[in-house]
Amino acid sequence: MKKARLYFILLWLVSLLLIVTACSDKSIDKTNQEFLEKQVSGEENTESLFNTLQFIEAFPGLPEFSRPLALFEIPNGSRWMLLVLQGGELVTFPKEGPWTKVHVVHNQVDRTKPKEGTAWNEEGLLSLAFAPDFQKSGSIYLYYSPADNPSRTVLARLKTTGQGADFRVDKTSEEILLTIPQPYPNHNGGTLLFGPDDYLFLGIGDGGASGDPHNNGQDPWSLLGTILRVDVNNSSHYKIPEDNPFADGLHGQPEIWAWGLRNPWRMNFDTEGNLWVGDVGQNRIEEINIVEKGHNYGWNTMEGSLCFSPEVNCKTENLTLPIYEYDHTEGCAVTGGYVYKGEAIQNLKGWYVFADWCGKIWAFSTKNLSTEKTIEPILLRAKGRGIVSLAEDSDGELYFLSFTDSFQIRKLVP
Repeated sequence: MKKARLYFILLWLVSLLLIVTACSDKSIDKTNQEFLEKQVSGEENTESLFNTLQFIEAFPGLPEFSRPLALFEIPNGSRWMLLVLQGGELVTFPKEGPWTKVHVVHNQVDRTKPKEGTAWNEEGLLSLAFAPDFQKSGSIYLYYSPADNPSRTVLARLKTTGQGADFRVDKTSEEILLTIPQPYPNHNGGTLLFGPDDYLFLGIGDGGASGDPHNNGQDPWSLLGTILRVDVNNSSHYKIPEDNPFADGLHGQPEIWAWGLRNPWRMNFDTEGNLWVGDVGQNRIEEINIVEKGHNYGWNTMEGSLCFSPEVNCKTENLTLPIYEYDHTEGCAVTGGYVYKGEAIQNLKGWYVFADWCGKIWAFSTKNLSTEKTIEPILLRAKGRGIVSLAEDSDGELYFLSFTDSFQIRKLVP
């Protein structure tokens, strides 16, 4: 009788221990799950996700370049990179090296050099885009400032031939598709890229000087201070997409997709089709916008979320505010970036990475973005040389270009 009683007591104790252990495991699992969810949503301890990231020299041995402005991996499977130099050259080199020798595949320095007596730092060869059917057509598009008068920027199409070390741009094939008069040498914008719809998008500044003296930003009849969208496929010139906001030409320039921008400096589409634009401010605010069709982003009525002209009680109806902004205690001129989609840094997937000419680099999660929720970016780099452009290779990995860094091209690695 005593043995049976002792057996049941032992059996009860074992069962109790199993129940407690199971509950403890569930509690631990729940706690870990909550912590991971907070990490992913950016609510807690996000700094620890990125404290091992490094900005290393991307291509050791490359020669020093004069004002490298944009970098691309040529989309023909050759695994060669193409570098845009502001003075008017295109340079290629193999992605995997060696990097001690580069190839000048296009030179139009004689036609893009600065005009005497001008602040050329915002003129020159500003951007390049590969046609969506590049492997078939070999077409590229350039946006640049010609050296002769009158002051203007042009959109041009050229043909390319070859691959790898034999890749070349046919200078004689140039077609001028669009010419935009420029009243001043600054605020030329300068990002060309094709959207998910295969239409060509072009970001253009407000024309320059200071404060937008001609009020181009708020004038839908001016191409300045806008994002343009045109159809350059299968056409000797270009066509207006039928769904452009002013496609009928009755209320504004038919090329315009969005307006009210000061100097859109670098923009990119994410995998969801959102167009992210870094818009350089005047004296107070730098801003990041997700640009949508037909929206007015406020300049020069507003600088970011602040009134600019007039300084108080400005009319804000029908103006779209930035998704994120920062003032000049944090930086001096925004450089738009990319939503990271690479594989090397898993924790960074879905985060928007951007930079500033004064050297800082930030990132914030694009998940659950809301106008009611304040975006608080994580600082990935607190100081360094100015970043003039970000770049992305075919693997979705990110690069950072600088005029003055000892490493002019850096790569973000775990």
